[in-house]
Amino acid sequence: MDHVLNWLWQGCVVAGATNLSLRLMTRSRAQFRYVLGWIGLAVVMTLPIVPIPGVTPAAAPLQAGTGAVPAAETVIAVPDTWWTSTFVILSLCAVWTAGHALRIGGALCALRRVRRRCRPFPIAAESRLPYWNLVKAGGRTTRLVVSRDVRAAAILGCGSPSIAVAPALIRHLDPDELDRIVIHEWAHVQRRDDWLNLAQLAVRALAGWHPAVWWLTRQLQIEREAACDEMTIAVTGSPKGYAASLAKTAVLQPARRRLVPAPGVLSGGALRGRIVRILAYRRLESKARSLRTALAASASVVGLALCVGALRLVGPAALAAPFEPREIRATPIVNREHEPSAAPASNPVQRPGAGSRMPGQGPSSESPARDIVPPFDRSAAAGDGTPGQSSAPPPMASAMPSLISAGVTAPAVSPITLGLPPSNPSSQEVIVATPWSAAADAGVSVGRVSEKAAVATAGFFTRLGKKIAGSF
Repeated sequence: MDHVLNWLWQGCVVAGATNLSLRLMTRSRAQFRYVLGWIGLAVVMTLPIVPIPGVTPAAAPLQAGTGAVPAAETVIAVPDTWWTSTFVILSLCAVWTAGHALRIGGALCALRRVRRRCRPFPIAAESRLPYWNLVKAGGRTTRLVVSRDVRAAAILGCGSPSIAVAPALIRHLDPDELDRIVIHEWAHVQRRDDWLNLAQLAVRALAGWHPAVWWLTRQLQIEREAACDEMTIAVTGSPKGYAASLAKTAVLQPARRRLVPAPGVLSGGALRGRIVRILAYRRLESKARSLRTALAASASVVGLALCVGALRLVGPAALAAPFEPREIRATPIVNREHEPSAAPASNPVQRPGAGSRMPGQGPSSESPARDIVPPFDRSAAAGDGTPGQSSAPPPMASAMPSLISAGVTAPAVSPITLGLPPSNPSSQEVIVATPWSAAADAGVSVGRVSEKAAVATAGFFTRLGKKIAGSF
């Protein structure tokens, strides 16, 4: 899920850079703008596939000795739930691709049926098309046909291409206007837009749900029609006449809905913008300058893609470090009843000091680590041979050495923690402080200081009130 989300925002950044470059290239030739659109689309599609230097690997190694996964420096953490699993994401993508693949397959089957229903173009009408008769013998071979299944005019490609013209155009357009429309379709054939349009449909079937992919494929359709418009003007030499022919063709009502995989004269949309650009054809830059501008814009888009591809703003939720048990160690039992300088213990619990150690610290000289010996079994463990006392350790104490030898560790405990009765009331038990006990002691200290401050403040205001009352 995090890879998909990263691809979403990265692709949108690349698409935004491509859009900005196209806006700055308004006076460049449409064929170079079209190539820039394909470069942006290719970059977006390769972002999640091609490895980019500097990208943090998705599966980071475990930290040595801790077993925890280091948290990635991400802005958004994706929760580890069922709806963010890889299986769900791949299933949704498969459903999308399968649905669009069925639509493309149906459109291709319809295209074959349309090709079979086409009728030959009238020879008398074809002979009155001067520009068409001039260029039809060069380049990619094609032929004119009449079809009632196209909106105005379109190419029926993917094989031996044909230029299909609706009967309404033959009836309502004069030969010069019809000639310009046919030259527009001839430009599609020479540019092999039938195959390129099929490639766009395949890309949309794979990742059309991506906003960047959707916008770039839409922009490619606009630039494709603009490039064919420029080729038509280059052949006919009349921008105003071609703009009038295009506007008149758009007024005609279609017999049926145009085919999806068939590029046509009205398939790009944005007719107003196309006419404005056609009328401004004389102010376009030269091909050499347009090429330099397109190369600079392409380098900028690719460089930006390398920069944003190395960023991962979305990542999986950081895994918490597992509980790391510590080694069980016994606390020493200090018996001061035979020491002449020993004072009676007023508090059986001794806080961390010289004779205690915190968990995780090595054994000190004052409190060496030793095996757990129950207080009531001390004489048997020492080997004094006192009759009447059993030398067998209790179950808990007998299990501890085996657990230690097996590698099982736990926090430091004392005999009191294990629930063993003390052997001598006069002996002083040393309990190792834990972070929780230290926090509790700090809280108690803060509470006592706060209590004293509150009492002092109350006494001050009481004395102040008495003085004020005494002045009256």
